[in-house]
Amino acid sequence: MSIYTKEQIGKKEADLKSLYKRINEIPEDVDNPGDLARKITLYTMAQGIIGSLYAQSIYEHGHAKVVLKNKRLTLIESYPSGETIKSKEARAEIDTFDLQEAEALARAIAKRWEAAYNQTEQLANALKKELEILNDELRAGGR
Repeated sequence: MSIYTKEQIGKKEADLKSLYKRINEIPEDVDNPGDLARKITLYTMAQGIIGSLYAQSIYEHGHAKVVLKNKRLTLIESYPSGETIKSKEARAEIDTFDLQEAEALARAIAKRWEAAYNQTEQLANALKKELEILNDELRAGGR
């Protein structure tokens, strides 16, 4: 089970790539309020897609944690009854190394999407402030 299908995720990633291409076509040193507003809109749209990919990654991380925990419990129960709990837990830890790696990767991906979301929000907010200053200067005849 997943929030989005692989196809939906692929489409979101393609849409995000397209948005960033459009963002990069707008010059960095924008003196035109319309271009700056368009850039803000594109960043906001990108943030919406990033937010959905972030949600998906959180889900996948949670799922990986559940799979890991269930596998450990199953392994512990399957080991010979003569072993101590500590011994069984240690064996399960070793025997689930691949699942631990998958869980760590899922956590890292979720963190990456979280950082991208926050960075995009900060960029959009900075551009909004820049637009406000630009509009004030234009009204005052400064540019």
